[in-house]
Amino acid sequence: MLSTGVRQNPTQNRRGNMPLKDHALALARKGFRVFPLIPNGKTPAITNWQNLATTDQAQIETWWGNKPHGRNSDPLASKGPNCNVGIATGRGLVVIDYDTKPGKRGAESLAVHENIWGLPDTMRVRTATGGLHVYLRIDRPVRNSVSKIADDVDIRGDGGLVVGPGSVIDGVAYEIL
Repeated sequence: MLSTGVRQNPTQNRRGNMPLKDHALALARKGFRVFPLIPNGKTPAITNWQNLATTDQAQIETWWGNKPHGRNSDPLASKGPNCNVGIATGRGLVVIDYDTKPGKRGAESLAVHENIWGLPDTMRVRTATGGLHVYLRIDRPVRNSVSKIADDVDIRGDGGLVVGPGSVIDGVAYEIL
């Protein structure tokens, strides 16, 4: 059964010791293209995020810097340390998003997929609502879809995004399993 996580300080991970910037940097070191999301949310904090998402350590340090520029429209300027971490999908990264909230069928679909396909041993992230993101590296373009492969299972591919681990929504963190 999937749990929903625990409440925590929005600038720290569930263990209370890792700032969101450090999560972004760690993900970038693993090759994930990251960008800032609004604090406590899933909405990009920058325009043109599909093209600006990066693994560049200096840009990540700037985005999650301590001096946010408020309404500054410059997408390369600091957005502040409380920004959640967005991960751009596509360009070889696909994320399967299983919605497992009560009344949803994502958990059933996950069990079927694991039994039939044997999903690979890859990064998995528990979402703030208790859902599950399964990260896959795929060498071909994959489109975003909603409940197309199964009920309550979405695909995040070209032009898509997911909320990254360490991010916090309503006091609950996304966490790597």
